[in-house]
Amino acid sequence: MVPDLGGNPVQHGDYALQLTGASQIQIGAGVLNADAAAGEAFDWHCYVSSGEVARHLFAVKDQNNHYISEVNNSGEALRLLVEASGTEVTIVEDTTIVIPDDEWLRCNIDWQSDGSITMTVTEVDSGTQVGQISGSDTTYSAGGHGWESL
Repeated sequence: MVPDLGGNPVQHGDYALQLTGASQIQIGAGVLNADAAAGEAFDWHCYVSSGEVARHLFAVKDQNNHYISEVNNSGEALRLLVEASGTEVTIVEDTTIVIPDDEWLRCNIDWQSDGSITMTVTEVDSGTQVGQISGSDTTYSAGGHGWESL
């Protein structure tokens, strides 16, 4: 866990991103001063209560063109999607898992150069794996990061 400038874990404290309410999206350089590229792995954290959906956007070109990694505590699912020209298409999903309520989750995205993407979700406190999905898509090869709440 990387601490913020005050020594707090980034998932808590002044430097944590919190989206309140539904249908909010945050993208651009002010969100995270880094790009994601095929051939890299990265983590994001989320805290979802019953009925909530957390989304991390990567390879962001703009609000309508990017990949989406989703933890859905409403439909009990993990999903990887691609959005192109505002149309979302599911790459892969697992609807057989149980997303724990009110737990910090670590979502690891392993994005290979050949377009294969693996998302592994674990509970932060216990390290217990919640689920893992893998799929492949070559629509994008690099771009920014963003977050969305539904």
